[in-house]
Amino acid sequence: MRYHQYSIVGLEKSIGDLKMYVYSLTATITLLVIAVILAVILPPDISPYIIVMLIAIIALAGSTIASISRYIEDIIYDILLREFRKAGAPLPRGYSILITITFIFGFLIFTSSLIIFFVAIVLGLTAIYQTTIILIISSLSLAAGVLTILLVSTLSPRIILSFKKFGTNVELPFLIAMLRVFSRTHLSLYEIFKLVSESIALKSWSSEVRERERIARSKGVSFLTAMAELGDEHPSEAVRDIIKRIMITGSYVGNPADVIDRISDTLFEDMRGRLERLTGYMYIALGILMISLLLIPLLASTLAPILGIPSYIIAFSAVAVAVPLVIVIYSLVQSLYPSGFMFNPPRVLKFLFTGSLFILVSSLLVSVLAMRVGSKLNLAPLYTLMVVSLIPPLVLTLAYWSRVSVYERLLKLTSDAAEMSHVTGENIVTIMLRLAEKDRVMSRVIEDLEKSIIDDRVRVRLVSGAPNLLYASFIENLIYSLRIGSPVKALIELARVYDNLNNILSRHKSAMRGVELSIAVVAGALSVYVAYMLRMLTGIVESVKAQGVSLPPLLARFQIVLNMDIIQAIIIAMAIAALSLGIIVEKAKNGTVFTSSRTILLYMVIVTAGIIAVLLTV
Repeated sequence: MRYHQYSIVGLEKSIGDLKMYVYSLTATITLLVIAVILAVILPPDISPYIIVMLIAIIALAGSTIASISRYIEDIIYDILLREFRKAGAPLPRGYSILITITFIFGFLIFTSSLIIFFVAIVLGLTAIYQTTIILIISSLSLAAGVLTILLVSTLSPRIILSFKKFGTNVELPFLIAMLRVFSRTHLSLYEIFKLVSESIALKSWSSEVRERERIARSKGVSFLTAMAELGDEHPSEAVRDIIKRIMITGSYVGNPADVIDRISDTLFEDMRGRLERLTGYMYIALGILMISLLLIPLLASTLAPILGIPSYIIAFSAVAVAVPLVIVIYSLVQSLYPSGFMFNPPRVLKFLFTGSLFILVSSLLVSVLAMRVGSKLNLAPLYTLMVVSLIPPLVLTLAYWSRVSVYERLLKLTSDAAEMSHVTGENIVTIMLRLAEKDRVMSRVIEDLEKSIIDDRVRVRLVSGAPNLLYASFIENLIYSLRIGSPVKALIELARVYDNLNNILSRHKSAMRGVELSIAVVAGALSVYVAYMLRMLTGIVESVKAQGVSLPPLLARFQIVLNMDIIQAIIIAMAIAALSLGIIVEKAKNGTVFTSSRTILLYMVIVTAGIIAVLLTV
């Protein structure tokens, strides 16, 4: 250990000497360049003593700046190293190189500005203030570079610390699920953590365990001792508490299965409670959002004629109400929805939905701005474009959910096969193939599972292709169980744990489908009511006109069906309501907005069907 410390000190001294050599070499080359430049550009009648004096002044200033830069760089490097150590992460090699290059570049800029400044003095130029500005700018650029490095050195470790805390907290329930399953096998705690270090699903914990292995080698202690230190050093209080309980129990008992079971039950219950609270909050939040957004066209159809409200005010009001409410409710959903349950659609679907969302938002904003400037806009093709733009992501979304259902069926199939294997003693893979013989897709997945036992590339492909962390962790643990020849009781526990987690997610999705349906019914009722009000008011005006009575100006305004500006504003407000409700409902149901094209399209058709029917019958 002492030799290691002396080696580190010697290495740091060598690096410092190397940096000073680089600065000295840079200063020497710069002086040679200065001498050549001065010999070429200065008039021959200037005394060589002046040239020597200028070079000496520049050399003195340059060497001073080089020395100061080297020491400032060392100070920044120490700050950087300390902050990264606080974050529990190694200092990236590129940071040291970046700091050195920045200071050398700043030194060259400053020296070049000195050349310009002194040459201007010698040549007697009148615009010396311009060269002074150049000198000031170069000094400020060097200072800005130093401040930027200080800012990066301060923020980067904290960002790493934040990601480290977030990632390990997200994956913590699935780490505990993995420990719970493999604590029922012949594997020791050390061997289980070795599996974690190779994990594709638990990326944060895999990185954490590998870092603990590195720390154990550098300190000359055992790996389990280094893992126990994680209970004191990790930024997350929940992680510290759980790791400490597991490692202390493991050191005394050997197999901390009972403690892991209690911890996992607590974590799973917390996830269930968060989703239940989220469902309860959604009834309130979506009710507020729906009433706020759909009340605007309802009030517009009845009060706009009386108050003389301009049509663009109706559309602007919908935007002004939707934006803050959607942001607040989205943040609420993001904070409550367990990240391990959030679905992660493929990139193609994300790209298509983003394009559709851009078309929707752009169309609505163009309509609002056109109304504001008084331009006439044909809403029919614009509305058609908005509806048609949702069809491509809708098709991909349906295909994506079909693929997700394969993982759900695989989980249930594994549970049934594990129970049958416990009774018959037959190989679980053979039973799974027999149960899925009529399902081609499932049969191919099981065949890939069998291949992944010996081919790690297949394992990576299967785990990486999982729709969320829940199914990725399940697939990976199933593959590990088959590789090590886990006993049937471990496979039964694997199926039971993940079936419990899947049931939590399924019950939440079922509850949110009830919320989705309730909103659709209420939105449809409001849409029909708005259409009824428009027809009724227009009918009153028409009946008065049929009697040959001259219409008062106020009564004539209630022919809203004939006022296309207000009709356009009402449709825009309803479309904004449909877009906002669809995004929030899908986010609360599946943890992602990229699969919300179906919900948005459903709400858009429902909320605008009534008023479109009125327009078609006029």
